[in-house]
Amino acid sequence: MGIKVTFFGCRGSMPTPAADKMKYGGNTSSVCIECHDQIFLFDAGSGLALFSEYYKKNHYGKKINLFLSHYHTDHICGISASEIFYDKNIEISLYGGNFEGKSPKEILGVVCSPPYFPLPVFTYGGNVKFESISDGDELCFGGGIKITAGSVNHPGGCLGFLFECCGKKIVYLTDYECENDLGQRLSCFLKTSDLLIWDAFFTAETFIPGWGHSSMEQGAELLEKFGVKKIYFYHHNINSTDGFLDSRAEEFLKTGKNIYFAKEGETVVI
Repeated sequence: MGIKVTFFGCRGSMPTPAADKMKYGGNTSSVCIECHDQIFLFDAGSGLALFSEYYKKNHYGKKINLFLSHYHTDHICGISASEIFYDKNIEISLYGGNFEGKSPKEILGVVCSPPYFPLPVFTYGGNVKFESISDGDELCFGGGIKITAGSVNHPGGCLGFLFECCGKKIVYLTDYECENDLGQRLSCFLKTSDLLIWDAFFTAETFIPGWGHSSMEQGAELLEKFGVKKIYFYHHNINSTDGFLDSRAEEFLKTGKNIYFAKEGETVVI
C-alpha cells in the first residue's frame, strides 16, 4: 500500500457544525499521513477528536508525530480535550515553531491550562515530548521519510511542510497568503509534488489581502506552474456550504485538472 492521507478536519477559522456543511465537514484542521507503519499528524484542530477515535481503534500504542503549522485556535483547539494527551501509553512527539521567544511547550502550556481550560493538560499523565523547529529544518524518520519545514506568509508566522518518502512528495500548505514570488524553498516544495494540500479559504472574488489565506484560483495556477500532480483544496471558508463547494468542484472538474475539494473523513492513497 502507498502513502495514506486522511482528512480529519478541513474547515478554517472555527468549527461549523451546521447541517448544510456536513458533506465537506465542520471540524478544523487535522490531517494524518501514514507511511511505513508510522503516523504523522499535521495540526490539531477540532478534527483531532475524529483522529483520536480512529487511532484508538486502529493504532493504539503507536507513536504519533504531530506537526503544528502555528498556534491559532483553529489549529490547536483539539489538544485540550483529546484523550491521547492524557494517556501515558501513547508517545507523542510534538513539533512546532517558537513564537516571540517562547517554545511550543511554553505556548501550549498556557493555552491548555486555566483559565483557558479546567486542567493543565500536560501535567496529567500524558507522554508528550516537545521540539522546536524552524524554517529549513529537515527531520528524518525510519523508512527514508523526511519532513522539511518552510516559513509561509501568515500573520504571526506559520510553517508549511514537505513530506517525502518512496520518491513521493506531499505538501501541507495551509494558512498561507500566496505571494507573486514564492521563494526558493516553497518553489522546491511544490515542484512536481504528488499531492498539494492547499489553503483555499477564499475565491478570487472574496479574497481579502492581509488575512493570511489564499484562493482556489491561486491554487489552480500553481498546479499548472509547478507541475503538481494533484491538489486538494482545504481550510474551507466558514461560510462555504456543501452546495457552494459542490458547485465550485464541478467548475474545476471541467478544466480537466486534478483539483479536488477535501472532505472530512476522506482518505487519499499516493
